[in-house]
Amino acid sequence: RIVLYRRPLEARAKDSVDLADLVHDVLVEQVANYLGVDPDAIEGGA
Repeated sequence: RIVLYRRPLEARAKDSVDLADLVHDVLVEQVANYLGVDPDAIEGGA
């Protein structure tokens, strides 16, 4: 289970677009950490 806390993310975001990007970035980071891989492997980067 990966838990993202709404309030800290909302506090860091400037607007809804920024919030969506931030949630995406944090989620990719957490999934990569959980799987023990580089975040680029999750997003399909080089």
